[in-house]
Amino acid sequence: MQETVPEVITAVRTVPDGYDVRINDHSMRISVMWADKDFFRLFDTHFLHGTPEAVMSRPNSVAISEEESKKNFGPVNSIGETLLLNNQQPMAVTGVMKDPPNNTVFEFEALIPIAYAEARNLYTTWLGNAIIPTFVELHPQANEESVNGMFRTTFLHIIPCYFKFGQRYKKSIYD
Repeated sequence: MQETVPEVITAVRTVPDGYDVRINDHSMRISVMWADKDFFRLFDTHFLHGTPEAVMSRPNSVAISEEESKKNFGPVNSIGETLLLNNQQPMAVTGVMKDPPNNTVFEFEALIPIAYAEARNLYTTWLGNAIIPTFVELHPQANEESVNGMFRTTFLHIIPCYFKFGQRYKKSIYD
């Protein structure tokens, strides 16, 4: 995206979804969010265990919420534990995040690098999936109206019905 719209510093795709997971002998459905590697750079996220770099460094990593960690692994540090995505794909717990508040736009119990999905040809391009919410950070000198115009010119003719331009979000998911 930065090549198409030079005023963009960072672009982060987020894909909310639900998946069946198995942890030990328990199967359940949890809310999962796939996200690009810069998600934790763009949005402040409080880690209780692990680091954003550890989560995003391997496609089969997962960061789970504090509530999910306690519910499934007890009061211990769950780093190094494994959950099975779709009851079959092993995912290593490499981060435990403070639970997001109820009023956030991000509602998930587990966050997985989108690289995992891309390796399986699920979300392969910016333009191939019109329903992927994408957040951008602009250069401080960028003209918002001009950037919105570039987005419209570049993307709207390809996927006309999904774009909402100009929405602003806070940098912290906890505010």
